[in-house]
Amino acid sequence: MAARNREAKPELTGGAMAALRILRLDTAFPRPAGDVASPLTYRLDVEISVVPQARADNVVTKDPDNFDISAFRQAVVRAEEPLVITSCGFMIYWQDILAEAAAGDFIGSSLTALPALCRRFDPRRILVLTFDDEVLTSPLFSRHLDGFSGHVMGLDKTSHLYRVIARNLTELDTDRASRELCAQLTSVLRRHDIGLILLECTNLSVYKRDIRRIFDGEIVDMLGLVEARQPGLVKRDCL
Repeated sequence: MAARNREAKPELTGGAMAALRILRLDTAFPRPAGDVASPLTYRLDVEISVVPQARADNVVTKDPDNFDISAFRQAVVRAEEPLVITSCGFMIYWQDILAEAAAGDFIGSSLTALPALCRRFDPRRILVLTFDDEVLTSPLFSRHLDGFSGHVMGLDKTSHLYRVIARNLTELDTDRASRELCAQLTSVLRRHDIGLILLECTNLSVYKRDIRRIFDGEIVDMLGLVEARQPGLVKRDCL
């Protein structure tokens, strides 16, 4: 069954409500299976709500206080599903505000797992893969990383995937995106002893299978956090 992409709260066949609502940025770029906001990622129905005017260029910014969070908060308040997530890891900045407004469980970003991961791993062996490292390590965002002292790798701004997301392009070459991502990641892995990779960017989950070909450590992403709370929801080949 396919996910429905609208603001209302329809019920599933048989009257059962979806277990998950995804608050998706207002974007047009493709979302293949493995992307958090793709219905192809899930075994069961999920609800996807597009948050108007929320785009990469106004959410991923060094001055996030200028972004009006009210539409996200309204969507969280209206959501009846037991778990609500977002499609952008930079929502970590508003995690506490939105979690307080939610009736159920709310995960704004996979970065919420970082403190616990740092208790299991030496932070120097953790690599955060992010859409934009300059923004994530800027003063206003870095304070939400719980003092993380490990490695952060942002997408090369000349890469295909970065340009597709940043410019909201409607065509994505996943093979090219994977090659460029893995080449950049290989360079980092050669220089550092990395045991765990945390994917901030939910669009990067599409490429986990390719990342595992060059990295034999642990990978943590939003889909793993969802599956831990709702077992059986995410397709096995997307985990």
